[in-house]
Amino acid sequence: MKIVMVPSGFKECLEAEDVALAMERGARRFDPSVDIDVIPMMMGEKGLRRRSLT
Repeated sequence: MKIVMVPSGFKECLEAEDVALAMERGARRFDPSVDIDVIPMMMGEKGLRRRSLT
């Protein structure tokens, strides 16, 4: 099974990367063999700059 996760952050609480990692950990606890692509969605100028550098 292939899962694609594209979370955004929790406003003023968690960054998109933190949310993405938590979601991936939870999915792997359910099924460690699952194929997961995690793409944190970063909005705004800050996110655009960070995403373009990776």
